[in-house]
Amino acid sequence: MTKLKFESLTDEQKALLLDYAYGTVNRISALKARRLVSTNYVAREFYLENKKIAEAVRSIKEKQLSEKVEERILKNISVLAEKEIDLKKELKFRQLNVGFAGAVVTVVVALIVALLVNFNSPKRQYSYSEIREANKEVLESLAIVARTFKKTEIFVTNDVVANRLLQPFKKSKSLVNNLFEVKK
Repeated sequence: MTKLKFESLTDEQKALLLDYAYGTVNRISALKARRLVSTNYVAREFYLENKKIAEAVRSIKEKQLSEKVEERILKNISVLAEKEIDLKKELKFRQLNVGFAGAVVTVVVALIVALLVNFNSPKRQYSYSEIREANKEVLESLAIVARTFKKTEIFVTNDVVANRLLQPFKKSKSLVNNLFEVKK
């Protein structure tokens, strides 16, 4: 037989055991509760006591409740429902205010950070040799682009215009001239 511990229960363990006693836990929680009950004497006594109460609550039938108790319960439920609706409206309003305030604070902080970064960052000072080197690289790049355009211009002029446009044009012109040639 396993020795039972006499450890006090935390609120979380008590809630688990109450749910287990009333049968409102999932399988994993039920396994945890069974293990706790089987290893801890205080947990076992707490569970057995609440299990008896749960069985007694389940055995009460609707007919046993007096009409006055039913009326009081319904009245309390309606009052609580009205209070809950009011609380929900107030909570939504507060959440809206908090959300709006959070957005405003975020924008203000972002602006301040952006201004601080811009003011505190030193401006880059380029030396004369760096500027001269950059100009040289730009001129070389532009020279490469100019050579590429020149080659493309030559190709378009020689190949495309001469061979692909002028030759078919000359052939069609000679055909038209041959068709309309007047014999003397």
